[in-house]
Amino acid sequence: DFYVGHGAPIYAANNGTVYASGTGCIRGDVKCNGGRGNYIIIQHNAKNYYTQYMHLSSVNVKAGQTVARGQKIGTMGNTGHVVPTPRYGSSSYAGTHLHFELWVGIPNRGGYHINPYTIY
Repeated sequence: DFYVGHGAPIYAANNGTVYASGTGCIRGDVKCNGGRGNYIIIQHNAKNYYTQYMHLSSVNVKAGQTVARGQKIGTMGNTGHVVPTPRYGSSSYAGTHLHFELWVGIPNRGGYHINPYTIY
């Protein structure tokens, strides 16, 4: 989990194709999109890697879209199942963070997640 600030830009970790995205979530709806909130999954061309970005405030890409490493894909938020913590300021932004995962194989469909620091 990463915290930079509510509304901060989120960038693609590497080149790839948006495999899936979920939108329509608002703060407080902890069950939206299975608890992921607004999210993005990107399929990367190398070694069957996928990255998943969850709890976003906004999503700027759609399934099937090609993205480049460093391209803005969304903004940090607090949608879905987040643990509210007022330590980061205003309670309206409580729980704001990016939940980032690196997977080998499709997330939650037979793939498994790995530590992203092992490949960088």
